[in-house]
Amino acid sequence: MSESPGLKQTYGHIHSNVSEDASSPETEGRGSSAEDALKLSEVIIQARPDGSQILPPSLQTPPSNWLSRLCSCFPVRPLRARRRRNLVPLLKPLNMGNLGKPTLVLDLDETLVHSSFEPLAQADFQIELDIEGKKYHVFVLVRPRAQQFLLQLSQVFEVVIFTASMQRYADPVIDKIDPKGVVSQRLYREHCTLLPGGYAKDLARLGRKLKRTVIVDVGCI
Repeated sequence: MSESPGLKQTYGHIHSNVSEDASSPETEGRGSSAEDALKLSEVIIQARPDGSQILPPSLQTPPSNWLSRLCSCFPVRPLRARRRRNLVPLLKPLNMGNLGKPTLVLDLDETLVHSSFEPLAQADFQIELDIEGKKYHVFVLVRPRAQQFLLQLSQVFEVVIFTASMQRYADPVIDKIDPKGVVSQRLYREHCTLLPGGYAKDLARLGRKLKRTVIVDVGCI
């Protein structure tokens, strides 16, 4: 019997962008206008190759306006430990099937999938978003064997997907890549902590012991 393929062969390069695991897809038809792209960038947070977030225009501070830059710092200061302890945990208590398991927190975009607003010839599926009464299509490439990856890890971990993108985009994507429902909980942009450099995922707020929590994310700090 031949040996089973290794993690790299089975699941792709876990530290690479999902789009790198597929050959360069050809685009079909005309792309979205600049205005449409700006609207979509507010819904889906994507990452640069170095892992830094591409912030939507609403979060970008004009560098020449020092007053706006100063004022924007007040609501995004990191939470102090005392205040953090008083917050309700982001995750619900462990269910019976996950008792005793450590927690695995997975990023969505550029970790499990790569999404594009432009048509992709090799897209695994597409979803439709309604933004301000207008329909948009998002084309999604899935990391090779992502479903098998989730299924096998769910036997060992409590699997959580934590994304900085909005729920109305994330839910239909997760539904597609997790048809068996092995992802126990989902967290979205509203669960992130907004900092000057983007959205941070504060693991101390999960309600799990940090020594039993693992995160896989392209933008970890």
